[in-house]
Amino acid sequence: MLNRISVIIVLTTLVYIGCTSSPTYESQYNTIYETAHFSINYDECVFSLNEINSIAAKKERLFEYVNTTLNLTSDIKINTNLYSYGTEYEYVYNNSDGHMKAYKLRYYVMEDNGHEIAHVMIFSELGRSRNAFMAEGLAVYSELNLTNPNKIEEFINYNALYKQSGDNSTPLSRQILNNYFDYSYFGYCKAGAFLKYLSVNYGFENVKALYIKSITNESDSLGSYIESIFKKNIYVLEKDFFLHCFPDARYE
Repeated sequence: MLNRISVIIVLTTLVYIGCTSSPTYESQYNTIYETAHFSINYDECVFSLNEINSIAAKKERLFEYVNTTLNLTSDIKINTNLYSYGTEYEYVYNNSDGHMKAYKLRYYVMEDNGHEIAHVMIFSELGRSRNAFMAEGLAVYSELNLTNPNKIEEFINYNALYKQSGDNSTPLSRQILNNYFDYSYFGYCKAGAFLKYLSVNYGFENVKALYIKSITNESDSLGSYIESIFKKNIYVLEKDFFLHCFPDARYE
């Protein structure tokens, strides 16, 4: 049995339901809901028991999905706090390395796709990548998107909707080698789609091997590891990926 690693996920919301007075920051976590991998602390004035049941069940499904998708054996316990203090953000903390993320809008709590859960599980079992493209790309790769589970198709469709033709964003070779990640929804889609493309064509274990290299090595050195692992340099892989996604577009 793996040692359970305590991590904290904090979800905040402005929504206030059925209370005569607003709870203070310190007194909000008046109920605890336990599952195999989550300890959910919440305020009954903000979330109903039915909502917590739904949130808890989904989080366990996402936990299992991430383990299966990434071939992990994670058995950590994630401490989740749902509360109504402050502005509409979701914060995710990992005590061991200070990881934090923030998202707007309360609906994310109910519509969780596992992105942040994946971050915590990956960081705990594999380690934290020093490369933003690899860190975010692997989390996107791990997301459970019931609307469009194919990461490559999601990227192509989003690109067609907003970019008209081809891919006009920052080249992924620059994003990887210069650690210059495009923190937009399109950038996240692109990172997840590229890692999915590599997984389909070269095997997921090679993708994981590259991620592990990105934990201890600087971004500008990843080019040599990419060529060693995939037997092609990053620029050839970038072109292959582009033409796979947009066969009728011109690659420059």
